[in-house]
Amino acid sequence: MPPPLTRFLRRLRSLSAPPSGETDAVLLARFARRRDEDAFAALVARHGPMVRNACLRVLRDFHTAEDCFQATFLILARRAASLRRPDALAGWLYGVASRVARDAQRLNARRPRHNLDGVAEPADPRPDPLAALSACDVLLALEEELRRMPEAYRLPLVLCCLEGLAQEEAARRLGWTAGAVKGRLERGRKHLHGRLARRGLTLGVALGVAEAARGTASAAVPVSLILSTADAATRFAAGTAAAGVATSTRAAALANGGLKAMIAAKMKIAAALLLAVGMIGSGAGALTYRCFGVERAGAAQDGPPPSPAQTGKTDDDQAIRELKEANLRLAEKLKLLELQAEADKDRQALLQQKLQDATEDLKRQAAVHEDQAAVAAKKLAESEAARRELEELVSRLKKDLDDALKKLKDARPSKP
Repeated sequence: MPPPLTRFLRRLRSLSAPPSGETDAVLLARFARRRDEDAFAALVARHGPMVRNACLRVLRDFHTAEDCFQATFLILARRAASLRRPDALAGWLYGVASRVARDAQRLNARRPRHNLDGVAEPADPRPDPLAALSACDVLLALEEELRRMPEAYRLPLVLCCLEGLAQEEAARRLGWTAGAVKGRLERGRKHLHGRLARRGLTLGVALGVAEAARGTASAAVPVSLILSTADAATRFAAGTAAAGVATSTRAAALANGGLKAMIAAKMKIAAALLLAVGMIGSGAGALTYRCFGVERAGAAQDGPPPSPAQTGKTDDDQAIRELKEANLRLAEKLKLLELQAEADKDRQALLQQKLQDATEDLKRQAAVHEDQAAVAAKKLAESEAARRELEELVSRLKKDLDDALKKLKDARPSKP
């Protein structure tokens, strides 16, 4: 095994070399099979700026954002072999980084701040550019609305609008065509504009604040951070020395918490389905109970019981409010289903376009083959005509030779 300095210099040269063009799926497979640190370092270098920007848009502390940055890639190291869509790694990392940053934000809010002996805390050498509360509110609103959007629209918005990638580069990373990225980006911007308008914001203002935050706070990820994260990820995936010189204890704790949350989320989905069925049944029973004017249990603990008219009016108002809330939730779900249907239509249109292109290609190849067959048939006909002409020439020559021999024989004098 080469010494640490040699491995550090080798990975440093690999990061400074031109990109190899390997996709995220190939790099993930290399890391999952062989624990290839160079492959993981390439993934950190490729998606590191996006992950750190996502953390900084939620948090106000640069050091906590670095912990969340490392925790995100530690989670990736542990889940590298089980990702269902490795080609959509950018969107997966964005979602994980946002969730880890929110978890760290909740932990910071619960942690008491101590300032012993009245000594002022040292200033952060890298001040937070999002210190203004209004800018933070705008970024948090943007993050929340992006999380609620379907993945087909969220991914191009994050890569093109927040990370500043060209549509061609975003298409290459996502494995889509440039036309698909352009169409979904336009529809995603339109949907996001409507969502932000309900909050009293405009899409231009939100993207402007995000661009200012990205340009001010998100310089290139240091190479030392990339290499230390790749080394820590390899150890974390193997279950050895998850927290040490390569990464902070807090980053490892955030990563473990994120992994536990993912497992709990899968269990909650099944429980939520059962709970929804139970709530529908209980809600129908409660509405029936209220419609018949049955009094609530324990309503008459203090003072005389309310009159039947007051009880019926209160129950009716509560039922109406619940029905309105249910209608709003259903409308929201229908809107999301419509967006998902539009995304499915886009995918179907893309598949139809590919099928049409393949059909046209086959037709062109068939036409070329027909032309080649016609040329070959023409050449065969010409060769057949030339063969017949040659046979006729040979026949004439043979006949002329016979005539010449006969004349020569006739001209020769006979012996007495």
